[in-house]
Amino acid sequence: MALGWARCFAEGKGRGPEFGALFFSVWAVYLADRIYDVGRVGGLASPDLPLRHEWGCRHRRLLMILAGVAGFGLAASLMAGLARETVRAGFWIGAGTALYYAVFRSPRASFRSWRGIPAKEFGIAIPFACGVAAAATSGWFAGVPPMLFLSLVLLVAGNCLLIARAERDWDRVVDAAAFFSDRSRPGRLSEGVLVAACAVALGELVRKPGDGAVAILVCAVPTLVLACLRGETVQRHMQPLADGIQLAAWLVPPFAAVGSFWTA
Repeated sequence: MALGWARCFAEGKGRGPEFGALFFSVWAVYLADRIYDVGRVGGLASPDLPLRHEWGCRHRRLLMILAGVAGFGLAASLMAGLARETVRAGFWIGAGTALYYAVFRSPRASFRSWRGIPAKEFGIAIPFACGVAAAATSGWFAGVPPMLFLSLVLLVAGNCLLIARAERDWDRVVDAAAFFSDRSRPGRLSEGVLVAACAVALGELVRKPGDGAVAILVCAVPTLVLACLRGETVQRHMQPLADGIQLAAWLVPPFAAVGSFWTA
């Protein structure tokens, strides 16, 4: 998913080592998160247990193997010759990710959403968007338009909120930092954040057409439609559906290239 966004933001100017480092670092963090969740869930049985945790409990050994592969791939990417600016940016992004885990995910974490702010969800979205921007520009964040960066942050945060809303009954048991673990939270916030992502991306598209803004809209609109569906089956499969939609970003550069070819 992250690599697809980086390709859209780079618009043909990205470097292989940066793309490789982004892919393996995001994959490694994701797998570490899943392994941590499996350990935390343990033998806890609940009808609200998310499908990804069920799968992880059955395939813990596979997760460990894949985490090793991701770590090896990340090491290989780092030795492939990253730009100095990328390494510097990666250090700060890594520090931000570590801070997120210390505040929201560590066993001693006791954070609660402050005054209704979805801090955990934005704590995921901001480092993710920073990583995409760093890979796309080889560490030169100024190369990504601020509105484009903001629209990606809003899209990822809206996606996280959508998943959190579907899993709120489970989060009330094991994840008090999740926004919707509090019953008083506004249930339509995810839709509002996604609408904001669409509006900002549309503004950027009008200002300067590009693959990044198109990709935001291509992913944000169907995610917003998904957010309006309330069926039990949809809610049960919300995480793979919501994350799967974001893979549509991969389709934007090829279609843009075909369009440029025919209009040339």
